[in-house]
Amino acid sequence: MGRSQRLYINILIGFFIWLLIFVAQNLYFSSHSFHHQQCWFSSCRNRSSSSSQSFRNLLKTRTVDENSLLTRIHHQPLLQQYESRHVNFLRLIKPLTKPNKYLIYTCNQPCGGWGDRTRKIVGAYLLSLALNRTFLINMTWPCSITNLLEPNFIPWNRTLKNHLKQTNLTIYKLTATDKDYIDILSWNNIDIIYFQVKDLAYYSMLLWRDDFYRILHVQYGLHRSYLFLHNIFTLVYELLFKLKSHPLSHFNDISKQFHSNSLHCAHIRIGRNPSNPNDIIFPKRERMNTTVIGFLKNHSKSHEMIFVSTDSEDVQIYARKQFSSRLLTVDGLIRHIDRSGKKFACDGLEKTILDFYLISQCHTMIMSKSAFSFWANMRRLKPYENLYIYCDGIKQIRGPSDYDRYPYVSSLSCYKCFSINGSNPQCEDLFQGDIPGKPSLLQTPCITSLRGRNGTFPGTHCIKLVAHSNGPKPVQYTYRTCGREELYDNGINRVSHCGFVKLDWTDEHRRFRGCLQICDKDACKIVIHCMIFYLSFM
Repeated sequence: MGRSQRLYINILIGFFIWLLIFVAQNLYFSSHSFHHQQCWFSSCRNRSSSSSQSFRNLLKTRTVDENSLLTRIHHQPLLQQYESRHVNFLRLIKPLTKPNKYLIYTCNQPCGGWGDRTRKIVGAYLLSLALNRTFLINMTWPCSITNLLEPNFIPWNRTLKNHLKQTNLTIYKLTATDKDYIDILSWNNIDIIYFQVKDLAYYSMLLWRDDFYRILHVQYGLHRSYLFLHNIFTLVYELLFKLKSHPLSHFNDISKQFHSNSLHCAHIRIGRNPSNPNDIIFPKRERMNTTVIGFLKNHSKSHEMIFVSTDSEDVQIYARKQFSSRLLTVDGLIRHIDRSGKKFACDGLEKTILDFYLISQCHTMIMSKSAFSFWANMRRLKPYENLYIYCDGIKQIRGPSDYDRYPYVSSLSCYKCFSINGSNPQCEDLFQGDIPGKPSLLQTPCITSLRGRNGTFPGTHCIKLVAHSNGPKPVQYTYRTCGREELYDNGINRVSHCGFVKLDWTDEHRRFRGCLQICDKDACKIVIHCMIFYLSFM
């Protein structure tokens, strides 16, 4: 038997062993005796029983306080849909936690729009369960979220006493790597974890790390199939939040203007415009307002109401002209809560949240490719019914896989120029920007290429490279352009750094000293005053 044949057989044996382990694990978690012990609604144990009868039977086995909680849950439709999924509501509301151990989702500076924040909050809450830590929220940017929202079932707004005397650690980045998993285990000695992670790169650990998943499944009845974020988002969000009395009164007044199954909605997110001048640019959305509003006109009846959530006053005015009294409006300032400055963003926060809640009442929904659109839509009782997305045209969405077919395309403006030994003064430091009478150096949107791929793509970061060489004939290159961060790129867009570089357009064997500066804001003018250190990153 040859070497390649033995290798092939070993690979097959390894695969079958892995498959047996995987199947055995899933059988264990789906049939073990605790599965029945954690079924908190009798409909889990007897699918043929009616929901109301199951609910009444359950109440007979609970205390008065527990009955009160379960009754409240039963009468909230967005939570009631989870009754048959083995979810341990009581434990989720009063989790098993270690004394004086906390995980606090923290947003005291720009940390994303409302859609981004809510999904990060859901992820942070589930991580706190896996770590047996009490979950709290401290969101003060652009103003305190406690002005508009309060706990529904989970008390996330507690104030810690003597927190300055407790050990603490602020986490800005967390992934699903083995190294970060080991770091998480080392948090045992830390009292307070301030969680300021910008994404959910760590989330897969909750599904596939056995120790984390076992806690979520055994203690809280969260099966892996429901732990995918689009399945569990609504459950966690509804347990955490409810509107305070003032915004709730405003919401109820608006809700009286339409009947169920008669509200047709759209979220028109066009990006930078006069209402949000600091927002990012979204390519291929120039015709979005006319296309979406035309679709709503053709798919609604004359007596049915229309709601348009948008980031543009101009779009709102256009919708009013098209629908007149049929258009529902939420009063307030149209501003992106993360890109409009503290005062304007705070003024727009209530409208943003009320728009988010109103979308849950829509019979038909047209989304933008936007976190706000997606997570607001997930709060509809049937989120994939009468659901569409604008992506250079109207496309129907029937499930998560349909949504993922349409990529999130965004871009920003960057200066693009090149200078050798001061040959282009506009491009050198100190940067002069555009000069009247001369061609603009600003490309909007900035388009770049990706290594190993054909075509061009919208940039996500502006880049400036300054490289110089010593010797009899010293030379200095200044290069401004843009790049796009992708999962499998070379990492050039992730961090500014200095060191030795090689330039493809010159002698590939010649080394230069240089600095690469990165920013992710429109038209950022990066100036390098000095090179403090040198690291070889070739």
